[in-house]
Amino acid sequence: MRINHFEVERDGLILRGIMTKPDGTGPFPAVIFNHGFTGHKAEAHFLFKKLSESLGRVDIVSLRFDYIGSGESDGYFKDMTMSSEVKDCLEVFNFAERAPFIDATQISLLGFSMGSAISIIASSILREKVKKLVLLCPAANMFDVLTRPVKIELLTNFLEEETIDFSGNVVSKALIDDVFQFNIYEHAKHVTAKVKLIHGTNDDAVPPLVSWKLAALFPHPDSIQWIHGSDHCFSSSSYENQVLTTVKDFMNHS
Repeated sequence: MRINHFEVERDGLILRGIMTKPDGTGPFPAVIFNHGFTGHKAEAHFLFKKLSESLGRVDIVSLRFDYIGSGESDGYFKDMTMSSEVKDCLEVFNFAERAPFIDATQISLLGFSMGSAISIIASSILREKVKKLVLLCPAANMFDVLTRPVKIELLTNFLEEETIDFSGNVVSKALIDDVFQFNIYEHAKHVTAKVKLIHGTNDDAVPPLVSWKLAALFPHPDSIQWIHGSDHCFSSSSYENQVLTTVKDFMNHS
């Protein structure tokens, strides 16, 4: 396998990512990774890095990147919205389609938490261009995730300054306004890709029933893999290994 850095321009800003590419000339299938809210292209306990290496061993290219305002990409986190992250995903998808070693008919999306919501929206736009869709703890409830903690000092600060400080990650009113316009469940109805949902049964950030609700909207209603006992981030080697195996098996079979 080869590990290469890549850059993609979006509205004058640079998205920076890492590509894991199998040996050979291809063309290979590819998966584009979408990280979660306040996350980055490696994700917690390097889950995205491990997933990329696992897929590379079965001749699948992985492209994982930082959204504008996150990680090593240009911009400021305060300016991010769901709409901006959808644009980022679509630009990386366009980049992957043009790569000579990638089979443009075999490009899939993978998302974690809010990145899953972005992946659903992008898939509803790209339609048949997305071959498969992997959703790890999909945060179709982003409005609840973002607004539930806004109490006491956070609420006062939001009303006075129109910003919210999430443990040092400051977002603006624009993100809250933007989230209002998205109904992830409606977007899910327009997804044509084959879908695999993976969700921990002890997730206290995104209720497991969110995946249950989403599964009923996709073409394959038996698409949930429950990770019994797992939290939101699959924070043990046992939970992680179940995720790695499920994703590799799903992506490696037609």
